[in-house]
Amino acid sequence: MPNKSMFTWTFSTIQAVTQTGTGSSLKVTPASPPTDLSGSGNVSVTESVTSTSLQVGEAVVVKYGTTTLNLFFRGDDASGPANGNVLAFSTQASGTGGTWYTVSTSLITSQTNITDNAPWSCFVTGTLIATPEGARPIETLAIGDLVATDQGPQAVRFISRNSAHPLCLHWGQFLPIRIQAHALGQGLPSRDLFVSPGHAILVDDHLVNASVLVNDTTIHQTSVEEWTDHQEITYFNIELETHRLIVANDLQAESHIDIIPRESYWDNFDEYLRLYGEELPIEELPLPRVAFVRQLPTHLARALHVGLPKLDEVLAPV
Repeated sequence: MPNKSMFTWTFSTIQAVTQTGTGSSLKVTPASPPTDLSGSGNVSVTESVTSTSLQVGEAVVVKYGTTTLNLFFRGDDASGPANGNVLAFSTQASGTGGTWYTVSTSLITSQTNITDNAPWSCFVTGTLIATPEGARPIETLAIGDLVATDQGPQAVRFISRNSAHPLCLHWGQFLPIRIQAHALGQGLPSRDLFVSPGHAILVDDHLVNASVLVNDTTIHQTSVEEWTDHQEITYFNIELETHRLIVANDLQAESHIDIIPRESYWDNFDEYLRLYGEELPIEELPLPRVAFVRQLPTHLARALHVGLPKLDEVLAPV
């Protein structure tokens, strides 16, 4: 099966148009007058594809300013408000109805590609991080703040941030994993913990990716429907000078590790670059990482996936 990817194309403007014609060569003409949807910033079109090209009828998410549109790609051979070819999108996957939007291909300013199963390591908004002064929501932390680690308090070097519409995360299999309160025994975590699938939790001296912990009862990957009240999901992570164990909702989990380039998925990478000039390497913890279920030690696999007693004997409270 081809590897699914998430592409983000950024445009400088987008216009709502009326449409005429039928079929794959559907032509679009400017509305009277055209509606400029560029807002105060650029427009990004995020779509799920199985190749490097959009396919007619594929769902896309168009974002401009604070507004999000769920649309379908309808072709790149239409004539529209701008000279030359345009990308055409509609509120309907096929047919001639719906509301249409076009973007000139000449206005594409950037393209990024995040491959399927990229090991994002992040917490969602509201995760409580232990600090010497008590637990704080991760989004309130700043550079220089101290957080509790397995080696004592350490200063935050950077707080990464990346946001995406739930549909986009669903296409890339990046929707958060929900670890229910007390799911891992000993009252841990103390409240529901939402992390990216590639974020590792400390279990029995192993760094176990959250996706591996899924048992579809007390630990599951969330669905788009569970995030219907959110235009976007924002992931945060804490970068320290070295890869360490921090405490999230009273559960030990990893801090940021540079497994993949920060530039490929941090929304605030430019800020990081202004501060540090380049991507700084991070020394990784000397602990075995479990990225796949088959790598789980047998006793952990049975406890997690066959409904045996909780992990009270191997997961101690911090």
